[in-house]
Amino acid sequence: MKRHFIQFALLSGLLFALLCYPFYLFAQNEECKEETAKKCENKQEKKVESQPRKEGGEDKQKSAEQQKAQAGQEKKPESEYERLVKEVAQVVDQYERAVSEYKQEIVSIVKLRQESKRESIKGIYENSVKQLEEEQKRLRDSAIARLEEFIRKYPNDPRYTPHAMFRLAELYFEKATDEYFAAIDNYAQLEKDYEDGKIKALPEKPRKRLENSIKLYQRIIADFPNYQYMDVVYYLLGYALYEQEEKKEAVEVYYKLVNNYPKSKFYAETYMRIGNYYFDDADPPDLDKAIECYKKAMVDKESVLYPNALYKLAWTYYRKDDLAQAVNLFADLIEYYDARKGSSIKLQAEMRPESIKYIAISFADD
Repeated sequence: MKRHFIQFALLSGLLFALLCYPFYLFAQNEECKEETAKKCENKQEKKVESQPRKEGGEDKQKSAEQQKAQAGQEKKPESEYERLVKEVAQVVDQYERAVSEYKQEIVSIVKLRQESKRESIKGIYENSVKQLEEEQKRLRDSAIARLEEFIRKYPNDPRYTPHAMFRLAELYFEKATDEYFAAIDNYAQLEKDYEDGKIKALPEKPRKRLENSIKLYQRIIADFPNYQYMDVVYYLLGYALYEQEEKKEAVEVYYKLVNNYPKSKFYAETYMRIGNYYFDDADPPDLDKAIECYKKAMVDKESVLYPNALYKLAWTYYRKDDLAQAVNLFADLIEYYDARKGSSIKLQAEMRPESIKYIAISFADD
């Protein structure tokens, strides 16, 4: 869980506001309506009480009370749809609070261990973390059940159903990743048992299974083509496919994102991922396409992606034996780092010395 948490925290944190906001908005609107109604009732009561009694005042007061009672009876009852939306918002909120608490606890433990350099710190907090993990899982399962119920009852609601699918897909992803890491831990023990001769054969190595998330993203694309966060849907669909080792299919989805949503916040990162596919995973590698993608990922010099894209671009030219271009790009990367010393931009410290190293190698090979 801890290994997966850091990997997935940034992604889920980024999406949380997008996915849950419509549910919160609805719940807040309903609360506002109720609050407004109460204020109006109180104001009417004060107005009636402040009026001086005239002849027949008792009859008028009774009439006002009857009207108030009738208005209360005519108040529209909360529908099942409204109730379910509120419940979904509440249970998702509870889950996110648990995630936040868990994350803070892990950060505190790491910080304390770094400060004290004592392994025993882990033991002190182990029970607390375990309890938080169990509570987080329980609340996640509850959120999944509520979202599944909403989608089952309202599969075509254009206002909330795509958001519910979106959020449910993320929770499926988290759960599947937890299960995957648990299976990997179990497999590591099986490998040890195999080496020790305790078992005769090893089972197939676990794979991450993300079909549930993938199907939901595909449903959003098919059923809600005007969904306001469609670029994020494409990004996460591609991400899930890639994680499930369906890399060619993932790249096809990534291309749909960059072609259809050139202003997406995920534009540069998506080209970076496509470039990495052609650089690392394509069979055979297509370095020309990798170069094209890395260049398109370098759209913003102030982006945290820029130095990574520049580094990979230089590496790609080096692999193509275009040493002159590789040297120029590694030199550009060194200048980029030196110009931003002390800035708030986070840079990977190893890239600068590696760039110097590969410049030297390039000159030696030339």
